[in-house]
Formats: sequence, structure tokens, C-alpha cells
Amino acid sequence: MNVRQEISDRLKIIMAHKGMAVEEVSAMSGVSSQVIEEYLVADREISFEELKPIVNCMNVKLIWILTCDFRRQYACRIRREESKRESSR
Repeated sequence: MNVRQEISDRLKIIMAHKGMAVEEVSAMSGVSSQVIEEYLVADREISFEELKPIVNCMNVKLIWILTCDFRRQYACRIRREESKRESSR
């Protein structure tokens, strides 16, 4: 898999988990909807200046998007968040 596709897949996972649409990410990050869409279809050259505000608005560190261990790390984070929610009920 190429890097653009991997970043696209990771952004989709995070956005789905957070329940965020492109328009919401755009409004919160200050990055245009068109740029976000291009990342989501793996049709944009990677720019850290664009990716950083995109992931920051979803409360995710840029390094998570870039590491090969993303899926395991993010799965652990999701489990921790769900545990906190359940224990606060």
C-alpha cells in the first residue's frame, strides 16, 4: 500500500470513530473541504502543514497518522476512551 492511501485510510478511521464529516473537520481545522477530500481519496501530496491542523482538530497527534503502529495504538486508545465512558456512568 502506498503512503497516500495509508494516510487516507487512517483519516477515514479517525473521522468515522469521531463521527465527523468533512465539512466539520474543515471548519474546525481551517483546511478547505477540497483539500480534506483529496486526502481522503489519496489524491493529494502529503503536506505536514495541512495534515497537522486536520488531525489536531480531531484530538489526534500527527505522529499517530504517520507511524506504522497506528492501528494497534489507535485501537488501544479507543478501548481506553470507552472504558472511561462506561466507568463514569
